[in-house]
Order: sequence, then C-alpha cells, then structure tokens
Amino acid sequence: MASPSASSVSATATSAADALDAGDTALAARLAIALLDEDPANIDALTVLFLVREETGPTSACMALARRICALDPNKAWAQLEAAERLLLAGQAPEAEPHARNAVRLDPTDPGAHRLLALSLSAQQRWPIAEFHFRRTLELTRADDPIQLANLAACLKMQGHLDEARHLYKRSVSLAPDIAQTLHGWSQLEEAARDLPRALDLADRAIAAAPDDLDIALARAALLARTNETDQAIEIIDAVARQGRPAQAIDAALLNGRLLDKAGRFDDAFASFALAKHMIREGGRTYPKHAADVETTRLKTFFRASRLALLPRASDAPGPRPVFICGAPRSGTTLLEQMLSRHDAMAAGDELPSLGETIRAMPRLLNSASGYPEALGELWLGDEADGLDTLRDFYLRSARRAGASISGKPFFTDKMPFNETHLGLIGLMFPNAPVIRMVRHPLDVVLSMFSYDMTHGADCATSLEGIAHEYVRAHGLAEHYRAEMSLRALSVKYEALIDEPEAVLRSIFSMLDIPFEPACLRFDENPRYARTISYAQVTQRITKQARYRYRHYLRHLEPVLPILEPVIKALGYTIET
Repeated sequence: MASPSASSVSATATSAADALDAGDTALAARLAIALLDEDPANIDALTVLFLVREETGPTSACMALARRICALDPNKAWAQLEAAERLLLAGQAPEAEPHARNAVRLDPTDPGAHRLLALSLSAQQRWPIAEFHFRRTLELTRADDPIQLANLAACLKMQGHLDEARHLYKRSVSLAPDIAQTLHGWSQLEEAARDLPRALDLADRAIAAAPDDLDIALARAALLARTNETDQAIEIIDAVARQGRPAQAIDAALLNGRLLDKAGRFDDAFASFALAKHMIREGGRTYPKHAADVETTRLKTFFRASRLALLPRASDAPGPRPVFICGAPRSGTTLLEQMLSRHDAMAAGDELPSLGETIRAMPRLLNSASGYPEALGELWLGDEADGLDTLRDFYLRSARRAGASISGKPFFTDKMPFNETHLGLIGLMFPNAPVIRMVRHPLDVVLSMFSYDMTHGADCATSLEGIAHEYVRAHGLAEHYRAEMSLRALSVKYEALIDEPEAVLRSIFSMLDIPFEPACLRFDENPRYARTISYAQVTQRITKQARYRYRHYLRHLEPVLPILEPVIKALGYTIET
C-alpha cells in the first residue's frame, strides 16, 4: 500500500512532519492535533496523524482518518486505497467498495486499486465484475502473482468455471507451493467438482502448511465427514471448539450436531445445535420480530386489490426472463434449481441479490421521500407512470451483473430465500414471470435451518422461535398477495418433488410453455456448482431420508408447535410422532 510520506505535507504542518521524521510520534501527534483544533479540515495535519497512528495504532483510528481525508479530498488516491484496504480487513466490503472504485477512477493503471475493488466485489458475491478486476490486476502486474492467480481462481470457481479455476490454482501452487489459503481454495474446488479424494489430499497439504489455521482444519473435518471418516472429523471439531474463536466454535458445534444427527444421536445433536445458536445470540445476532411485524403490516396495507387496481404494470423486457423460485431455506429450492437448470432453456441464477437491491434503490429510482413499499405510491403520479419499467430494468441489470442471465438462454432462475415476502413487487415488475413456491413440512424446514448458520430472513435462524415466526410471516404474505392480485404462481411440495419428480417438472415446464427434457431428472449430473449450503446434497441422487426428519426431534420442537400448527394444517401437513 502506497502511504504518503511526512515530506509530502505543506508548511502548515512542517513541525509535526519534522517530529515524525525524527521518530517522535508523540510530539508529532500533539502538534497535528493542535493544528486540527484550529483547522479541523487541515488535510496535512490529518495526514501526519494518520502516519502516527499507522505506527502506533489503533488500526481503527487509521481507518477513520483515511476516510475523513477521502471525504475532504476525494482525489487523494493514497487515502482511498488505505480506506478500502482497512475496511476490507475489518470485514466491511460494502463500505470498502466506493473507496476502491474511486481509487480505480483516479488511476486505472494501478493494479492495487483493481485488486481492492475485486476483493470488495467478491466479498459481496458479485463474481463477474470481480473477475474483470482480478484479470485487470494480473494484466497490470505483468507477472504471475500466485496470490492474485488464486484470487481469480476462487472467483471463477464461484461462477462454476471449474476447469479454468483448476488451471489457475495449479499455476499458483507451482509458483508458491506452500500457501495454505491457495491449497485450501483448490481443495474446495475439487470438492465442488466431486473429487473428494483429491480435495482431501489438498486439505491435508493446506493443514500441513498452516497447522494452526482452525478454519482450514474445520473445512478438513467437513471433508472427512463426507468421506465417512467420522472419528477423525470429530477429533478435529473438538479441538476447534476448545481453541477457536467464537465464530469457529459456532461452526464446529453445528458440524458436530449434523454428524450426531447422522449417527442417530438426536438429543445430542439438538443440544449441539442449541449451543451454537446460543453463542450466536450472545454475539449480538437476533431476529428482529417487531421490525418484521411492522414490515408485514406495511406490505399488507399497501398491496391491496383496491390500491393495486390504480397502479400500472411493467411491460415485458427483451432478453432473458426471470423464473422466481420462492421458499424458505432448506425447502428444496436448490434441488429444484438444479433440476430446472439442466434444461437447455434455463440458466441458474442462484440466490440473486437483485430484488433486495431494487428495494433499497427504489426511493432514489422513483424520486420518492418514502421507503418501500410506500414509494410505489409515486406510480400514481404522471411523471413516474413508467416507474415500474425503471425498477424492472434495474433488477435485470443487477441480475446481469451477478452473472445470472449472460448465458444466452431465454430463462434464468432467482431463488433468493423468502422472496415470497415481496411477491407483490415481483408481480408489478414482472406480471408474466413464473413464480414457483417451494413448500416443505414446516417442522422439517425449521429443524434444518436450525442446524446451519444462515442470515436469511433477518437472522431468523438464530432461534427456533425466530425461524417459526419468519416462516409464518412469509406464508401469510404469500397468501395475501395471491388473494389481492393476479400472479402466475405454482406451489410445489418438496415431498412431491422427491416422490414424483417427472410429474412435478412437467407441470412446471407446462407453465413455462417449454417442453420437458429427461435430462432434468438427472440433476446429480448437473456440472454447475450450487453456491449454497445444499451444494453437497444436490450432487447426489434423490433419497427420502430427509423427509419428516422432524419426528426425531418433536420433543425439542414443542416450543414452536403453537406458532406453526395453523400453517402446517393450511399446507395440508400433519404432525406425526
């Protein structure tokens, strides 16, 4: 990172700079702070203070100072780079992105700027644009940098380009054989490619290169579990639970619970899941039930037939069209997407952020002082009558940036969990878009979500009650929309998809007005990499082992039975012991 030097400041901060050059950081800091007391916008004094904090800490002060300098003078390239780098290290990729973008604008030939932008985009799962900037980084360095080769490989792997990613990992390892993160990334690629022995061999090499890296150790334990080396996996999990940071201990407890479940030790498994969720809540993540209920009221108030009759609808746009696969996580949405994307007419979009991005941008796009959904009231005004076309085009651009519709196929899927909470907006933007709502026994969904760490549904998975409330909320909103407006929707039960996949697929393709293709039944042969926690399950043939798994845990699920019973009945399920 190219930080400024003390000699770059002007005469107004000369004394502070001289003190810094002499190694007297305390004096330099006092002089810079005194100058800032008189002139808070003095960039030279801020620069000296940044250099002091760079030597003495804390890191958070460096980040704050770099961002302050950027705000005062957006053309300070070094400050943009420093702010982006430090925000990325702090795990704040969305906040880092604008600084990295500005750095690229200021010097489009700086490989460091492209690298930071690529990393911030990758952290936000915007893989195609990240790929562009990773490639630009390599072009500008004009040399094989093993770390940047591995970064590009990881980005390509997440887009399903496994062959090219493997080639890049091989090049990276040939240049630097003992970088643990590179070996770890390559191991994950081979797991995605279903070569578990090769993945495990690379995981062994990664842990040999970094024996104290508990994240790599835990990933190796997950691989051992997949290859039925359960005892070794549990040994590693126990070590991570004892030695790891809270996040690692949480992952260890959840993986341990899933292994115990597989062994038929259901009470112990639930205890492990509950421990993990307790640690998550202790860390501050909880389900905001009140805020969710307020949003539900606002959505039901706005999306009523009498009001919707006054609104226009967006027209159909040329190009690939979305197919919305709605449903809770672990309800079978990934399985269905794997099946559909085997069709020649269908591209897999995976969990697209596009609808959420559209909602967040809506006030700006519609020139409204209100938030969603009230901002849609602007559509009643003459100068925003075409606003739904604007929202539709924004969504489609976002989907293209996420790589969903670049394959040239007429359809692409969007299976972001809980999208059914916004079926009203979907119906306005895409009145002819097919909506497939995946339904699974609610108790199976709650149990399965409880066994993983996921943030979908506003962190509802941090507790059984949170999952149950969000499931009921999403169901209620979906039923509300269906009653208040015309939707091209089809409900599909997970259990029916397992029992009679061809019949279910034929009904879906009939709605899409495209012919059924037998290859869709061979979803386990789909070469694409599903970027969800279900990636391993959907590479295997259909089994019925996961159906009604809740029966093993009914005693533990008793607290949420009163919440879920009305929906269980409405969906045609029963509670069996």
